Amino acid sequence: MRRIISFLVIVSVFVATFVLFTPSVSAVTVSPTPVCFGLGVTFRNDTAVVGTVDLTLWGSSGESYPMTWTVAPGETKSVEMYRYLVPPAVAVFTLPGLVLVGVDFFNQVADSNCQPAHFGDARLNAYDIAAPLAAYCASGGITVWDIAPDSQGTLAFTAPLAAIHDALAQAQTSGQSVLIGEGLGDSLYALPSNQLQFTGPDVNDAKTYQFIAAGNVCG
Repeated sequence: MRRIISFLVIVSVFVATFVLFTPSVSAVTVSPTPVCFGLGVTFRNDTAVVGTVDLTLWGSSGESYPMTWTVAPGETKSVEMYRYLVPPAVAVFTLPGLVLVGVDFFNQVADSNCQPAHFGDARLNAYDIAAPLAAYCASGGITVWDIAPDSQGTLAFTAPLAAIHDALAQAQTSGQSVLIGEGLGDSLYALPSNQLQFTGPDVNDAKTYQFIAAGNVCG
C-alpha cells in the first residue's frame, strides 16, 4: 500500500484544515485516466455539541467530490471514501472543533472499492451515477442536461465555448465566480482557479450537487 508523500497541517484557533497528497500512479508521468483512490480517516469530537467534517477529494484534472459527516459529542468516527480520480490525488478536509485521530490510508486501491458502474456516453461526470445533471462537450461548447428522478434527461442549457473562455478570463481577473449558463435549476460557473463548476439540486436529498472540471476540458 503506497505511503503518503507529504502531510501538511494548517491549524487555526477554531478550525483545522488538513491537506493530504498522494503520489501519481506512475512516478514519471501522470495518467490521464481516472483510477480508484481510497481515503480512510478517524475523527473524534471532544465537545458537547455535534460537529461536522467537510472533506473533498480532488483529481489532477480538476474533478472534485465533496462529502460531509457529522460526529456526535464524545463520538469517535472512522470514515472511508472511494472515488475515481486522475492522479495525483489530493484530499482536503476541515473539522472545526474536532480532533483528527489519524489517517488510516490514502492511496490508489483496487477498482472493486470504487463504484464500478459508470456512464459510457462521454459525459464529463461519467462516474457520478446518481448525479442530477449530465454535462457533455458539444460542438462549440458544453451542453448540460437535467436528470429527473426517473433518469429521464431534459436539455437545461448550452454554453458556447466563446462564452466559457470569456467567463474564465473574467473570473481569474476578478477573483470571483462567474455564471456562464443556467436552466432547470442547474448552473455552470467559471471559477477563479481556471476551472468549471457544475451545480444542481441533488436527486436524493436537499443538498446541492457539485462537479468541478478543468477549464479546458472541452477545448
